[in-house]
Amino acid sequence: MTGAGTSRKRRSTPIRPAIPFQGPESTVKIYTYGDSNWKDKLTKYNNQAITYDNSGNPINYRDNWTFTWQKGRQLAGASDGTDTITYGYNPDG
Repeated sequence: MTGAGTSRKRRSTPIRPAIPFQGPESTVKIYTYGDSNWKDKLTKYNNQAITYDNSGNPINYRDNWTFTWQKGRQLAGASDGTDTITYGYNPDG
């Protein structure tokens, strides 16, 4: 309790300048939706074309990846010319 004739000291803390965020560099990604019949269909990613089959499955995608499909919407395989991935399905799909 403070009474007459006593004083209180206040301690001040200097304000430190904010340290800027040192995160990864910002990058801009460009998405193109260029199909007038299918408005939300991605047709390019960073200026790399994406092509689709008649069912709407992508068959060519960025970095030279190609895809094969079976039974409509089942992904059968993917390849970039160096690596190949194959997919198998049980009777339930």
